[in-house]
Amino acid sequence: EEEDKTTHAPVPPLQVMSDFPNCEYLPRGGIVATTAVGRIQFGMPPETIKDHLLRGLPCPVYYVVPREKFLKDKRVNVAEFEFPAYFNFFIKKRPVCLICTPESELQIRAIFQETLLGPSSEFYGTFAADFTQEASLYAPDLPKEMAYFRRNPFDLTKDLNIDTLLKFINFKDGIATITEGDNIVTIREVRSKGEYVVAENMKDIAKIPIRTFLPDPPHIDIEELAPKWFDPPLFGITMLGNSHGFDPKGTTTGFVLWMNKVGVMVDPPLHSATLLRQYGIPTNLIDAIILTHVHSDHDAGTFHKLLDAGRIKLISTATILESFTRKYSAYTGITTTEFRNLFYYYAVKIGVPVPIHGGVLHFHYSLHSIPTVGFTAYFGEKSIIYSADHCYDPARIIQMRDDGVLSPQRAEFLLKFPFTEHNIVLHEAGVPPLHTPMSVLAALAPEIKEKLYVVHVDVNHIPKDCGLKVANVGVANTLCVKAKPPPDAHIVEKLDLLSQVELFTEFPYNRVNELLLVARRERYVRGEYLVKSGSEGLKFFIISQGIVRISDNKDLVKFLWRGDFFWRNVDIVGNTKNS
Repeated sequence: EEEDKTTHAPVPPLQVMSDFPNCEYLPRGGIVATTAVGRIQFGMPPETIKDHLLRGLPCPVYYVVPREKFLKDKRVNVAEFEFPAYFNFFIKKRPVCLICTPESELQIRAIFQETLLGPSSEFYGTFAADFTQEASLYAPDLPKEMAYFRRNPFDLTKDLNIDTLLKFINFKDGIATITEGDNIVTIREVRSKGEYVVAENMKDIAKIPIRTFLPDPPHIDIEELAPKWFDPPLFGITMLGNSHGFDPKGTTTGFVLWMNKVGVMVDPPLHSATLLRQYGIPTNLIDAIILTHVHSDHDAGTFHKLLDAGRIKLISTATILESFTRKYSAYTGITTTEFRNLFYYYAVKIGVPVPIHGGVLHFHYSLHSIPTVGFTAYFGEKSIIYSADHCYDPARIIQMRDDGVLSPQRAEFLLKFPFTEHNIVLHEAGVPPLHTPMSVLAALAPEIKEKLYVVHVDVNHIPKDCGLKVANVGVANTLCVKAKPPPDAHIVEKLDLLSQVELFTEFPYNRVNELLLVARRERYVRGEYLVKSGSEGLKFFIISQGIVRISDNKDLVKFLWRGDFFWRNVDIVGNTKNS
């Protein structure tokens, strides 16, 4: 890789365990013990390989998979082995070794089937149902495309399989043994004391808690956020992350798509609620999630967000949804039926537009190692296209067509990526061969690159003077498209807002028109009082934009955000309520 010559603030060293100086806490979670056979990591929260890479430390080969793979109180998966496996194999050309129970090995194999190899053949029937008859003409031949990307890059005569990337050492009678040359390291699981005891050549050298160490996310003081209120655009994008799972300094790609000032999160990064608060974006401005595929740098944050936000709308195809369900059911141990009850599912069918917030989404399957969707968003005669993870490499696509991997119609569809037809083009430029080569995007015409923003990329690896620019993170860098709202946008806005109010969740559909008739917008300037103590109120307030501060003798009681409400002695369609 290119040398990173960018100047950064010093990275603090890892915190050492007080009783065992050979053990260190990782900032993102997990504990690493240094032994005679190398570094052994206990617990694998998402993105912990970045804690090693950022400090120039060797990425471990050995990982102890916890029995409790999902911490319910933290809502985080702590057995994320995908990127340690990918880094060790694709960068270091070696497998990782997972130390676990035989039962955990079976679960891990089921999970890796979805993420490395894609859905097994028994689920191909679902994929055919993802398309209309017309759209099926350019649909992927799923077995052929997945088989193509499954080839071992270091030996093209062989296919990748689970055992190429993963080796297993099972606990037997509570003991796992690692042998390298003359060195023997044992890990004893002492469940009665809640600890692993690590011994090196028959001598105890460490005791590690069985429950995976996981720090709390940074605390965000709500009162400090009030001045940072973000007014979203009618149509645009706010990036929450723009990099990939191997970039130690970047956050994995995810963003908020704004339509009619309401947000749809796309592959949210882990702890996205904290990111939103840091940017002054109330979480209830977001009412849906688009899941593009089930690689962990795209779905780990989605799973966390589904649990953190209560029941929220999840938008994806049936194939991707079922793969996501199988994967996280295996992680959490809950049934697929229970898992599906965590969210409202909006099914995507390729070729059928998805109406949302006064706009429309059109989905397509990209070229990737497992089923992956990108989309085009239309609002007020303007449009934004997102490639998602995608290998846009014309030479490779033509070769795949000639080799029979792609049908002529599929190849033509992929070759004609509509760079010129949209106001903003958000395109990935990750690490080939799974992703689009940077050189291909750099060779595009200057007028295309003016509206092209690259993501899924380490910003330090964008060649200078190539005309490419990254989509920068944060509300200050929000990409806005000046769009004229459609004629019914105000009605859609009211319905979206009313649907967020718990009071109206059971309201009869045939009486919604009564709410629309009586609801009207009122604007207030910063610092203006809406209601004062002792005043007679005759209004039911629902917050549409901004923040309302409720105080008692100038002491803060709470803040109200979009979707929150309050009232005083108001008759609401025949029902008297008092606040």
